[in-house]
Amino acid sequence: MKKKYIILMVIILIIVTIFIILINYKDNKENEVKVLNPISNNVVIEDKYANLTKEEIDKLVENRSINNVSIKIKEGTLSKAGATLIITDKNDFPYGYGEDYKLERLENGNWVSVKATKSYNIDSIAHLVDENNQVKLELNWEERYGNLKNGKYRIGIEVGEANDFVYTEFEIK
Repeated sequence: MKKKYIILMVIILIIVTIFIILINYKDNKENEVKVLNPISNNVVIEDKYANLTKEEIDKLVENRSINNVSIKIKEGTLSKAGATLIITDKNDFPYGYGEDYKLERLENGNWVSVKATKSYNIDSIAHLVDENNQVKLELNWEERYGNLKNGKYRIGIEVGEANDFVYTEFEIK
């Protein structure tokens, strides 16, 4: 009789444990945002801001700074036709980044905007930082400006809503 009682208690303990695990799993699933992607619909992004109040999010937005954002060209990707740009955003609440950019050439000590030689379209999309606080943008400026001539250039990405830009310089040889 004692053995039956012990076995019954173990079974009840196992059932309760499984029940608790299932409840926690369901609660954790409510904090995920599923992203529908035409290539793969198995992408799941954890929303780390889901449990913050509006006031807490407003404070994070208020405290973010363009000084916490930097850009660089990924090594080995620079050509006369384009490059891969890496944006690093170390703000607690990072900015979103579009696909538009500003290209300037150094002429007689002054930065001068490079004029587009072709009409172009810009996708209205916001890229969010990944788990490394980075966004990678593959740019093909040949579509907009043609192949760049030899010289010093800088590329600017707009950050925030105040028409502020972060730049990185490069040279085409």
